[in-house]
Amino acid sequence: MQSAEVIDGWLSIRVRSSPTESFGRHGQQVPVVSGERFVISDEAGNELESSLVQASSGPLFGIVDIAFPTETELDLLGTLALRSASASVSFRLSQ
Repeated sequence: MQSAEVIDGWLSIRVRSSPTESFGRHGQQVPVVSGERFVISDEAGNELESSLVQASSGPLFGIVDIAFPTETELDLLGTLALRSASASVSFRLSQ
């Protein structure tokens, strides 16, 4: 995980991923995690599925941005857990 911040009503998380897979009819390489479902949860067990997962290309290849709306019951002040089929990480937002 590279960064996590709250911007304009969204929790934006940036991760870097090096494993790739072929995608589309031209076999374009994309980070494996860009096709996964991401879920974030707080210490109380509230869960939220990502609204957007977007992978970068070119010199930023391997960077994946994940967005969650902040207008939910998710407690952003405690420890958060981000997970997908191939990865998981726990973190806290600094104030």
